[in-house]
Amino acid sequence: ILATDGGLVSVDPATRATKRVSRLRPEVMAYSPALKLLALARSSDGPARAEVRLWDLLRGREICRLEGHRQGLLALAFSPDGDVLASAGYDGELLLWNPKACRQVHHLPPHRGAIQALAFSPDGRTLAVASEAEGASRGAVVDLVDTFTWEKLLSLPTGTAWAHSLAFSPDGLALAIGADNQAVTGSASLRIVRGAWPRSDAVAIR
Repeated sequence: ILATDGGLVSVDPATRATKRVSRLRPEVMAYSPALKLLALARSSDGPARAEVRLWDLLRGREICRLEGHRQGLLALAFSPDGDVLASAGYDGELLLWNPKACRQVHHLPPHRGAIQALAFSPDGRTLAVASEAEGASRGAVVDLVDTFTWEKLLSLPTGTAWAHSLAFSPDGLALAIGADNQAVTGSASLRIVRGAWPRSDAVAIR
């Protein structure tokens, strides 16, 4: 699925044929692990449109809208088992949803500023949350949250104003942070261990 100026476009990887499936123009998307659901949101919408739309990929239609945010969305992430969808954005709210029932199941206390990125660990027991720390000038912080208790385990200061993306390694022991002035690799249990590479808007660990 591609998000374009003209809406959502599906691409057949075998034939490379394209087909527009919706006029929606989302800026934030996330697939469920089984590839049955697609979560869509926009970062530029006002309070009246600060919602997450769930799209049924098998039937090709919207199934529900999740409302609760006060400003545009910046991040969406499904848990590895697909039972939880996390959403966050400019309002600093981290909302947790049951995507199958289309309802909110938990609401974490507001963060310091805008929440910029989200990532679940491969085992689903940890959620990484990148947010502003008392204003962008003081740098972004990545909090690690226990998904059983939804309590913060620790915070990793990044030394940069904005963290664009987060990615866990397959074994869950390393966390990559794509930031304004560098990409940094952190220990998922301890601290930032090294910085490298220039600005990175997206990161992944194989």
